[in-house]
Amino acid sequence: MVPVRGKTRLLGDGTSLPKESVDVEMDSILKRYKRRPKSMELMCYAEFASWYEVIPKQREKKSVNVEAELPETEYVHDQEDDIVPINDDDEMTSIDAAFTERGTGPYTLALKVKVVAVKPAEVYRKDGEEKRVMNFAMSDGITTAKGICYDPAKFCKLQVGNTLVVRNSIRRTEDEVRVLILTSTSKVLMSAPLQVPPQHVQEGERLLNPPPAEIVAIKTALTSPAKKRVSISGKVTQEDEPREVQVQGGMVPIKTITVMDDSSKTQVTLWRDAVQSDVRPGDHVTITDVIVNSYQNVLSLSTTARSKIQKTEAPLVQSIVTVEAIGVSDGVAECFCNNGEIVNMPAELLQQALEEDGLVMPDIEMATATAPIDLQLVSKGSEVVSVIKL
Repeated sequence: MVPVRGKTRLLGDGTSLPKESVDVEMDSILKRYKRRPKSMELMCYAEFASWYEVIPKQREKKSVNVEAELPETEYVHDQEDDIVPINDDDEMTSIDAAFTERGTGPYTLALKVKVVAVKPAEVYRKDGEEKRVMNFAMSDGITTAKGICYDPAKFCKLQVGNTLVVRNSIRRTEDEVRVLILTSTSKVLMSAPLQVPPQHVQEGERLLNPPPAEIVAIKTALTSPAKKRVSISGKVTQEDEPREVQVQGGMVPIKTITVMDDSSKTQVTLWRDAVQSDVRPGDHVTITDVIVNSYQNVLSLSTTARSKIQKTEAPLVQSIVTVEAIGVSDGVAECFCNNGEIVNMPAELLQQALEEDGLVMPDIEMATATAPIDLQLVSKGSEVVSVIKL
């Protein structure tokens, strides 16, 4: 081994080379990885090393002019004649088999499936460019799986009812859902109709339109595992101005709101279209399918592509306050409580509560002239809807 620019390289034995040759080195997995074709650009070195091996290409024996035969001096980047996948054959397989062993990563075997559900293509940005992706669901007659296609040229074949033979896909699991990913190197061919159970159509729709994640307390949401989707409900107490951040080479709008429930409060970052949601401080909302984030040891929540924001009715909240003084203006009774809080309520509602308690007076401001009074309130948001004098 000899050093080369701070590194080392393994030299060949040179038995078939001229004695004066000094720039000879052996091939290696790393060198083959660097020469991998364009179809494998996204594959990491570990996957390449474990999934592929070099198999000598069988060539037809023929007589050649050795002196005229030139050595290969240049590698064609997109040429795949020296890399052959392990266990690559023409045998059909199933969705279950595809995910049984080594259930993630590239999969070269052929799958025959029927498209049972499709969502319209969506636009996303990568490296500053707009790209399209299509989500669909498939059945092999035994079970179902979700599919994601990143090659618009294949969208026309991903129609409900079409039977396809698919190979050279990528396997992934998301929220315990099995996903097959199709790229430009995947093969998608039309095939003879495949019969699938009717319930697989409903299962496919659920794969593409899953129900919202369970609603949990904000305190619980902040301790959820990373990337686990949960839903929250609470009151919006603060809204920041929208701004833009750079993501994948493009600018993306975001906005931060603060949501509070009985357990805790947290900042929620609204991404992309969620920024346009008409929510303001004081609104009660339910936000579905959020995930927890940690930045500088501060936990917060963020919306996802599946998140929905809905305004909800404020819950009825019962409380007891001790009123030290009362002021009336324009039909509104302003009650100053012993804890420093000021509670506003309709003066007519307070007058009725005092009369029901037997305290009749034309001027309700005098109700606290001799002593504080205790009131039991029922509120809906900031509005007092019921008053009882204790």
